[in-house]
Amino acid sequence: MPKIIQFLHTAVEAEPVSVNDSIIHWNNHDSHRRKFLLAQGKYVANNEIESESKLVFWGEWEAQSDVVRISKSNNIPPRYLNTPFINPSVPNRTHNTDPNVFGTRFKYIICKQTFFHNLLTNLESKSIILFGSCINGNFCLDTVFVVSEIQNNYNLKTIERLFPREKRGQYYHASVNPIYDDTNYNQDINEEDSCRISDQNDYTYYESVDFTDKEKYNGIFSFVPCKQFDSEKQSNYIFRQPILNLDFINGKQTQGINSKDCTESEIEDYWKEIALQVENCGLEKGTFFKTPERR
Repeated sequence: MPKIIQFLHTAVEAEPVSVNDSIIHWNNHDSHRRKFLLAQGKYVANNEIESESKLVFWGEWEAQSDVVRISKSNNIPPRYLNTPFINPSVPNRTHNTDPNVFGTRFKYIICKQTFFHNLLTNLESKSIILFGSCINGNFCLDTVFVVSEIQNNYNLKTIERLFPREKRGQYYHASVNPIYDDTNYNQDINEEDSCRISDQNDYTYYESVDFTDKEKYNGIFSFVPCKQFDSEKQSNYIFRQPILNLDFINGKQTQGINSKDCTESEIEDYWKEIALQVENCGLEKGTFFKTPERR
């Protein structure tokens, strides 16, 4: 049966080496980072119609980004606005981006899958993964990932068949290559934090339910809480991740996952409640974000 999962990852905001730098380089720290991101995309408001706009949102992008400091941040996140791009030729890549919300359908490939009794490698379609962070004793949401039927099992020996050379675009370089190519990670970082493939385990590559698929999944779809970008007034677009309160969520927990088995109708009820809480925070549901350019 489908599950709903609270998936906790670090709340630490990425920052440049120097406050005057205009680029945040590929993350080679000991753990993942969050970014406040700007991208052209699509969103769904209360009218459930998809519209296009420049959007700001919280997410993971471990590759490079052009960055400007948010002048009125008072050192409270978000402190930087990131426009993501990727240069895969740099030698010191480490962390992969997972989940990756850019391009057609969100994608989730490895993070924490071999932990928690392999629960994350055997998810049924319509399962919901709530990616977020513990901030000030609350669970704060950044991505609602509804699992689709597009799933592929893989391991270290078969991953290259899943991503043949002709399919190796930005997603491959940002999210796939760093998890198995020996030149692309820092050996001092442990396996859980680096999300690299072990030759002892099997994994599952998931794609999410897109807004265009929603009728097939009884109206539910994947989304990221977001706002429309306002180039004239920072206060109109800056926001922290929305606090999410659900009966199975542990707001004090800082790492790991929580999960609950659900019927399909329970999954749909949870999704509606999540969407309502996001909307009540004055946020839209981001459904598509343009793939960052390659440089």
